[in-house]
Amino acid sequence: MSFLFAPAPQAVLPLDEDDKTFFPVRRVFGIAANSGTYEGEKPPAKFFMKSPDCVVPVTSKTLVELPYDGKSRDFRHEVELVVAIGAQAKNISPEKALDVVYGYACGLDMTRMDMRRPDTPWEAAKSFEAAAPITAIRKKERMPDPWDLRLWLYVNNDLRQDGSTKDFIRSVADVISEISHVWPLLPGDLIMTGTPLGAAAINAGDVITCGIEGIFSMKVVYGKKA
Repeated sequence: MSFLFAPAPQAVLPLDEDDKTFFPVRRVFGIAANSGTYEGEKPPAKFFMKSPDCVVPVTSKTLVELPYDGKSRDFRHEVELVVAIGAQAKNISPEKALDVVYGYACGLDMTRMDMRRPDTPWEAAKSFEAAAPITAIRKKERMPDPWDLRLWLYVNNDLRQDGSTKDFIRSVADVISEISHVWPLLPGDLIMTGTPLGAAAINAGDVITCGIEGIFSMKVVYGKKA
């Protein structure tokens, strides 16, 4: 087999217990508006995708510099629990959904909110360079129950987001199940499962420190202050 040009490099994430083995990223799914309150039945889920090219592994405890996107006037942070799928799943039930999970990570679903319009595709808002910084993946056997994990995020020294997965409209298992009814899930897929209230805009040079209490943390900066 020959190629006209070199194939794109495979997006990967390291494992936090093994720096020589990597998780190959196949697709990146996300769910919008999975926090807040509602009356009556759950609102319909809104799923989207990010390109694997968006994924930036963040394994260092020191500050990681990323390119700032100057095209957006409303460039927002969203800290999320990321699910790493390790087995095939199609039309799986919530009760069995966690069986196909390999592990978990913490990620940022960076969003160009002013480009996210209800009547147009969301790729411009969600899928762009460095739009998904993600920590190393920890095996599920070394994780607590994903039902109640505290997610937090600071911008500079200001606490912006502080909430738990137990407050999400759809649980982690529900999100996995619903996505599997739309797209068959395969090993290598990542799912960003929602963010607490408080997502807001950042400016170039703002330092984002975020994590999942007692498990993951990362620190990134997009661009430099003018």
